Amino acid sequence: MSDEKGWRLRPAVAVSDDLKTMGMPAWVTQLLARAGISRADEARALLTPERYTPTPAEALPDMVVAVARIVQAIENGEKILIWGDFDVDGITATSILLEAVQAVGGVVDYAIPSRLDEGHGVHIPRAMTWVERGIGLMVTVDTGISAHEAIDAVQAAGVDVVVTDHHQLPEVLPGALANVNPQRLPDGHPLRLLSGAGVAYKLAEMLCARLGRSDVLPSLLELAAVGLIADVVPLVRENRYLVQMGLRQLRLSQRQGIKALCHVAKLQPDLLDEEDVAFQIAPRLNALGRLAEAAEGVELLTTTDAVRATVLANRVDALNVKRRTLTQQVVQGAEALLVARPEIADSSVLVVAHESWPAGVLGLAASQLAEKYGKPALVIRRADGEPARGSARSVEGVNINALLNLHSQYLLAWGGHDLAAGFSLDAKHIDDLRWALSRSVRELGTVNKTETALEIDLALSGLADGVTLDWIARLAPFGSAFPRPTLMGEGVKLLREGTIGRDRRHIKLVVEDVDRSQEVLMWNAEATGWVGRRVDLAYTVRPREVGGEYIAKAIFESAAGDDENAVDEPSRTVYHDWRGWDDAAISRAVSDWLAQGIRVEVWREGQSSSGESKGRDDLGTADVLVIIHPPHSRRAFDMAIERVSARTIAVVGRDCAFDSVPALGQAVLGAVKFAEGTTDGVVDVNRLAARVGHSAETVALCLRWLAAEGRIRLKIEGKVTRASLSGGVQADESEIGRLRGLLETELAEVAAFRRFFQSKVINGE
Repeated sequence: MSDEKGWRLRPAVAVSDDLKTMGMPAWVTQLLARAGISRADEARALLTPERYTPTPAEALPDMVVAVARIVQAIENGEKILIWGDFDVDGITATSILLEAVQAVGGVVDYAIPSRLDEGHGVHIPRAMTWVERGIGLMVTVDTGISAHEAIDAVQAAGVDVVVTDHHQLPEVLPGALANVNPQRLPDGHPLRLLSGAGVAYKLAEMLCARLGRSDVLPSLLELAAVGLIADVVPLVRENRYLVQMGLRQLRLSQRQGIKALCHVAKLQPDLLDEEDVAFQIAPRLNALGRLAEAAEGVELLTTTDAVRATVLANRVDALNVKRRTLTQQVVQGAEALLVARPEIADSSVLVVAHESWPAGVLGLAASQLAEKYGKPALVIRRADGEPARGSARSVEGVNINALLNLHSQYLLAWGGHDLAAGFSLDAKHIDDLRWALSRSVRELGTVNKTETALEIDLALSGLADGVTLDWIARLAPFGSAFPRPTLMGEGVKLLREGTIGRDRRHIKLVVEDVDRSQEVLMWNAEATGWVGRRVDLAYTVRPREVGGEYIAKAIFESAAGDDENAVDEPSRTVYHDWRGWDDAAISRAVSDWLAQGIRVEVWREGQSSSGESKGRDDLGTADVLVIIHPPHSRRAFDMAIERVSARTIAVVGRDCAFDSVPALGQAVLGAVKFAEGTTDGVVDVNRLAARVGHSAETVALCLRWLAAEGRIRLKIEGKVTRASLSGGVQADESEIGRLRGLLETELAEVAAFRRFFQSKVINGE
């Protein structure tokens, strides 16, 4: 595809023969190949976490020593101090280790430094106050790998220190008893890219296994997922597995803090995904460390008091609003400074400073500046009588932490990652640092390159269809090193647009695509000027319960041109809300339609079909579809709509009788009994699925669970399923629990879709 229009399809990469045998769409295998996947077993592990083999925690350097010392402290009744960091990775890491040590009977407390008064790292004055309080062991999480002086001081006072961190290694490791840091592993190791929360979880994994409390790990896994996502680690290998499994736990979370955060963020807990964590939960937790005390974040995540969780979540939410306002004020001030001082704007690295900028939002402002101007940005708070403190954010190809190392003669302290770092310096050296960094970046020659065409993963005639959405859902979660694919909808017509958001900084587009109109959001954008014309729309899509959430990245002139005869609005399905109607009212309405020659199909699942109602497999073409029970999935709904081709839909929305494990189990047992007497035990799984209002996969899972419990005997030969109520053999408790857990998860997802269907679909949304 030519890039004359400003976009082009990504160049093809070599795909292994092993991947090709899996029968996936070509664009999917391209995504996997770009992520370094070449074997079918790797692809299956990426798509299905149960196929991934977790890496033992002891593979981390010094982990065995670290766990042994913590166990010793627990057995001896020594007080353990966890020293964390104030970002989300640090807050979740602290919470993980706190709960793990408490679960195995340890005496434990925690400390997190103040971003405003202390900054990152381990600080001797506060650390020594804990030594005076009688701690026997200090364990750092998400920090400490460069805290040589503080660690030496604590150990000189007779307190052992275990460091767990993931930040870049110094030239010489600190003299701690153990330095658990995945950066010590070789490139390509599955644990190499863990965040602080990921390291803390692996430590908890080994500690709890050793002391017989592995039962607490699923709850800790949800915290690890939040920390990993918030720290924007590459979502590959162990990171991806932990996030996949952690998101599952988050959707079932019983933590009062998670529930309260979901409430203030208006999130549905059982539908949480990586974007909810990254853009709703993480920023709120981060606001504590930026504008208040991050220790309250640990309390929020670990409290069992629902009232206290609500109070803290409301405080977090208010701080997050304040954080957004302050960030914009700093960005606006920085841009005014760039206008006033062109020599700063023209440098290869933006270095701006002011005495009134709040320290807690410097990194956020730097991130916005780096993204907008395409060059590294350093935002600094200058204050009389104390060192200037700053945050740096970089762009692809410029390792800002390495550059700070290179010019450390101007710095008092620094540390971070390739693309983000924090530092402090004497204010008199700000101009010196700007000049030195700019010179180094110019020599690198990686910044201010000519803008290239936007690269597209998949070009379509219009917007993504159901198959594409299904594959994107299977490929999730997305993040660093495995980004959400960018799609191109060619030749869609832009019908209308309007600004949205509190400050009207975003746009909602409505585009025409074949036989439907689709809302598309565009963040931080101005009016496009394309209304009424056909365009090529670059976008990402996030599969949701019904359809997808489309986010535009760019709009280009379309080679398809403008269709003068195009219909301004596609024909729309008309929905009738019949919730609360009884059978008599439904029957009268259906009779009225039939008397007018209007064809009507009544779809009833979740109980026996009777009279004029039918199951999903018996529906025929009609003008009107009456839906008695909400379908179990979007796919079931779409298939029914396609089968019936109705433009009018009436939704009654009654509860399904078989949405709990006991009820579904009894229904399936009844079907097995019937099959024994009529079909020699052959169970028509698809027919039974329509009867109970679920998918065939859910019914098959229920059969496996009943067989594991010994309540039925199950035999599957090819596509034939036979079952009987006699001769069953009970499996071990772990297998029974595993299958029941899977079944409960399936039913929870069905219940979530039914709720969504009730609230959105019947309103035509």
